[in-house]
Amino acid sequence: MMMLLMKMGLIMKKSKKSEIDERIIDLNRQAKAQSCQYYRELAKKLDDDTDILANPRYVNELQKRFIDHFLPLINSDTTPVFFTINEYIQGKMITVPEDELMSYNPKPFLERVKKWFCRGLSDAIVHLVLEVKFDNRFGWLPHIHGFVFGSDKDTVFHFLNQKMPEMYEYYLGSDLLPPKKSWVCDELAYKIPHKVKLIDVEQINKTPEKVVSYLCKFRTYEELYYINLLKLKKRKKKRHAKRGCLHLRFLDSHKYSDFYRNINTNFSMTNPQNTVIDKKSEVSLKGVVDGNDRLKIDEYVLNWFEHNTKNKFTINSALHFLGYKNFKSEEQKNIVRYMHHHHSCLVVEKTGFGKSLVYQLIGLMRKKLCVVVMPTISLMDGQTRALNDKIKNISVTIHSKMTAKNQQTRLKEVKQGKYKFLFVSPELVLSKTMQSVLKNVGVSTIVVDEAHCISFWGADFRPEYGELGKLIDMFPKAKTICLTATADKQTCKDIKTTIGYEKLFRGDLSRPELEYALVCKRYGADAQIKQLLQMLKPYHKKGKPIKTVLIYCGTKDKVKAVHYVLAQNGIDSLMYHSESKKHNEVLNKFYTEPCFIVATNAFGMGIDKPDVRAVIHYDVPSSIEMYYQETGRAGRDGKKAQAILFFNKNDVKRTQMLFCNPNKKDVTKEEKKQLRVKRQRFKPMQKMLTISSDKQRVKYMLKYLKNGLD
Repeated sequence: MMMLLMKMGLIMKKSKKSEIDERIIDLNRQAKAQSCQYYRELAKKLDDDTDILANPRYVNELQKRFIDHFLPLINSDTTPVFFTINEYIQGKMITVPEDELMSYNPKPFLERVKKWFCRGLSDAIVHLVLEVKFDNRFGWLPHIHGFVFGSDKDTVFHFLNQKMPEMYEYYLGSDLLPPKKSWVCDELAYKIPHKVKLIDVEQINKTPEKVVSYLCKFRTYEELYYINLLKLKKRKKKRHAKRGCLHLRFLDSHKYSDFYRNINTNFSMTNPQNTVIDKKSEVSLKGVVDGNDRLKIDEYVLNWFEHNTKNKFTINSALHFLGYKNFKSEEQKNIVRYMHHHHSCLVVEKTGFGKSLVYQLIGLMRKKLCVVVMPTISLMDGQTRALNDKIKNISVTIHSKMTAKNQQTRLKEVKQGKYKFLFVSPELVLSKTMQSVLKNVGVSTIVVDEAHCISFWGADFRPEYGELGKLIDMFPKAKTICLTATADKQTCKDIKTTIGYEKLFRGDLSRPELEYALVCKRYGADAQIKQLLQMLKPYHKKGKPIKTVLIYCGTKDKVKAVHYVLAQNGIDSLMYHSESKKHNEVLNKFYTEPCFIVATNAFGMGIDKPDVRAVIHYDVPSSIEMYYQETGRAGRDGKKAQAILFFNKNDVKRTQMLFCNPNKKDVTKEEKKQLRVKRQRFKPMQKMLTISSDKQRVKYMLKYLKNGLD
């Protein structure tokens, strides 16, 4: 029994006791060193070993009592429901100003919520714990953590939703976001309706330890450490000393019973029940495809692929197999012929060149699997859909948004040789599970699409891009093709270092069908909105888009602001950024009807809609490469299209500070190095903005993309 207790971490080891004693001594030393009167009082309480929430030993005792009480409930067959609610009265979320925390009384809020459950869910077992958390936007936010047995998630949510709305909407004011430095604070941010979640309900299997940490959240609120389940851990970020002290004073001015309520259970923190632990809790985990998981897949592997068992493709037969009579250009033909006899190349060609056909032909001309590494799910899905429309089930996508079951099914099919083309992200292709499957099935061709991501994302945002060389080393006989629409000298150098290539194919990047324009953005939110609305007039009729337009913004907040401003002016638009939940819906509308898309650069990489009539940059891009990539989404049908860039001096400064600032705090040496590289890439962009002639500016851009400048 003692061994079980030790494994569960429910008793304190001798070594942990000594650590806590050392921590109390350290707290005492810190307290005495402060000139603050409260710290001196705290030092005395620690000397006397008083039962206060700053005392690590006392906090551990609270957590042990919680575990003893909750274990029978946690080990039962009923799944607990956890919820968090913020204080909300008469249509307003309750906040406490920073310096008024000591006057806040937690009891009314707790009692009000307790009465709700006593009247509405009287049969359930409910535990409530109040906590206050500091938020820079509002001050202190009182909220309750709840733990319900005897009810399900939907019932609890519906019950709470009758008492308060799920979301609370507010707008930033100048007091929360002062416009003292206009180049840092975009005035359009005041137009964004922000939301705070008032109700959050989840129903999951939790271990006893996690339940306790959820309901007994008291810590030693000093700068570096907190107590969690009898273990001392370092915090990643330092706490604000003044606020930490104020929070501690607030907790110590109340008894623990002031923060805790329960319904339908006999539980007192002063008279804990002794519970015998006779069963170790079990937590079910779903298998997912990543570097540490191994999926059970049938050992039988087909040696030949379904789509090339009868045909050994030549260049012409592969071309006809995909439904083409001829190559689109002589350059396209030269690349395919070169790769037929050589090992690797880098292709830098403009949008619309037909880079996809190049790797598809090379993949078909060789037996075994063609692995295509792509940066986004939308791009992978689009390429898979396009290929499967031509030849049924010739390609498959596996990505992180799929369920574990779907991932396992598709991996099994890949291993059995059902597909010729596999589209994956760099993170997934480097996982141990995927590498095991690829080794068994054999890889003939490796394609890195949007290869500029190796240089732009490989060191910080997505480090797996910098590790793709491991995949190349794993399959030394596989042909390697890197494809991109933009690559300056530095980008080519990074690609060669990471992947390696024998020959560079660089085509003519000019887009005569695109009309590039630079628009000086006015100052003031209202003037900027009026300017944008005027620019969009030719593309909509009574608020309904008649032509497709992409509007790129630098941040998610700016995307939200522009989207809501357009809605307020009666113009329909769709919003797309990394946190939006309707990606598929947006993509479906984009491909099937005229629309306005307001997006970050998360949207558009590799999309292929021919009739985009305008691309508007409402913020200054961080490099010429990114600008060229994004403008390349317009006019793919060869007809006239516009590429419009709004800018003013504040925009330039804001982009520099947000994305290209090596002087940022709390960044590693490697991150600083990458920020310096980004800063160097931003300089040509700044210089391009100073060129008033559209013709000369385009000439400068193309020269930079071809040879590199500055």
